[in-house]
Amino acid sequence: MKKPQFLISIIVITLALANCVSYPTEKTPTNPTQTAINTPPTITIVPTSRPTRIPATSTAIPSPTWTPLATLSSDEVEQFVFNLLESNRGCKLPCWWSIVPGRTRWDEAEQFFSTFATEIGQGQEGFEKEDDGYHLYTNYSVYYTIPGQPTDGRTLYDVRDGVIVFISVDSTGNEISYQLHRLLSSYGQPQSVYILTYPNVPFDILPFRILVHYPDQGVYAIYEYPAENDGTTISSCPNSSGPSLYLGTPNQPYEKYLTPFEDSAKRLMGVNEGDPLVNLQTATQMDIKTFYETFKDPNTEVCLKTPANLWH
Repeated sequence: MKKPQFLISIIVITLALANCVSYPTEKTPTNPTQTAINTPPTITIVPTSRPTRIPATSTAIPSPTWTPLATLSSDEVEQFVFNLLESNRGCKLPCWWSIVPGRTRWDEAEQFFSTFATEIGQGQEGFEKEDDGYHLYTNYSVYYTIPGQPTDGRTLYDVRDGVIVFISVDSTGNEISYQLHRLLSSYGQPQSVYILTYPNVPFDILPFRILVHYPDQGVYAIYEYPAENDGTTISSCPNSSGPSLYLGTPNQPYEKYLTPFEDSAKRLMGVNEGDPLVNLQTATQMDIKTFYETFKDPNTEVCLKTPANLWH
C-alpha cells in the first residue's frame, strides 16, 4: 500500500542515516586495512551527508559461506525482493535477509546484493579509536526495486573492520511484514515506547511518530501515521504503514563507540535539540502493557490521543 511521505521525515531520516556512526577527525595510514591497528591515522576524514551511489554489478566476490544467485530478469528481481520482504529469509530481527549484525562480513553480503540491487554505494571511511586500538568504519547503501512502489527501497549497513554491525532499513516495503500489530505479535511487549507529534506543520498532513524499542533484542522501529488536531487533542490511528527499522546486536564491546540510542532516536524521530524523548505514558496516559495488548490486535479501532498543549 502506498503511504504518505512527509517532508520532515525525509529530512530527518536523510540526516540521521548519514550519522549512524560518528567518525572522529583522524588521520589514516598510507595503506589502511580492515583490521585493528594501534598507530594513529595519516589522512583527514571528512564524513559526507550521503553515501556515493555507484552502479551495482553482477560480479560475485568469492566467499566460503555465501553462494551467488543466478542472474535474474527484472520480473524475477521484483518477485525475489517481495519474497525477501515477506519472509526475511526465515530469520528473526535483528537478522535481516540472513545478514546478522556483528557476524556477517560486508563482502559476503555484497555478492548477494549484487544479483538484484539497482545500486550499491559506499560512504567515507574513518578510524575510531577503541580500547584495543583503531578500527576502520564505513557504511554502504543498497537500493532495490520494490513491486508497486514508485521509488527504490534502501537499506544502510554500518561496517566495522569489514563486519556489518548495524543495519538501517527505510520504511518502504516494510508494510508487508512489519505493520505495528505484526511487530508486537512477533516480538512481544516492548521495553519502551516514545511519541512525537506537532500542534501544526507547514504542509497538509500532521505526522504522529511512534518509536517501539526492544533493546534486549537489538531492535527498534519508528512508525509514522497521519494525525488530527482538534485544538485540544491530537489523535492518530495506527494504519497499515510499515516502520523504519534499526537493527544491531546488543551488548557488544564496540557498542559504546557507536551513537547512543537516545541521541540516535531523537534525531530519527525529529526531536528538537535540547528536548527530551517523550515516553508513551507521558504523551497518552497509556502504559506499555495496554499499548501492547491493544495494538497487537489487527482489528483494533483504538486511536492514540495526546494533549495538543504538550507539543510545540
